[in-house]
Amino acid sequence: MSLNQIKTPRKQKIKKKDKTHPLRERRKCFGELLQADASEHHWLGPNGPKWFLHGAIDDTTNTVVGLYFAYQETLQGYYNVLHQILRNYGIPMTFYTDKRTIFTYQKSSDKTEEKDTFTQFSRCCDELSVEIITT
Repeated sequence: MSLNQIKTPRKQKIKKKDKTHPLRERRKCFGELLQADASEHHWLGPNGPKWFLHGAIDDTTNTVVGLYFAYQETLQGYYNVLHQILRNYGIPMTFYTDKRTIFTYQKSSDKTEEKDTFTQFSRCCDELSVEIITT
């Protein structure tokens, strides 16, 4: 049997339906949407402690607009990132974040968010007229 007659396992594999999430369209202008999150990793080497890198990136240009290291994902970390953004770029229009309790408040029994109930970070953003979108 020659090499040309051998079928690769990839070609024999049954293809499943594509279940990828549809991509969200990027915003048009710088500062219109900032994606914020924190990542836990051994940033300073494999034997060192795990640190959380808080960060924000502009959706339009992929520009990193703020970074901050901390031992945990905390409100202070996101405040420091927001401070860097305000100082260097001005007030953004929208933050796109996860549903951590730093960003959003939900009662355990009621899943509807009350309009006048804010976390400290969301109150700060509300006073600056910055919208928070949680996923």
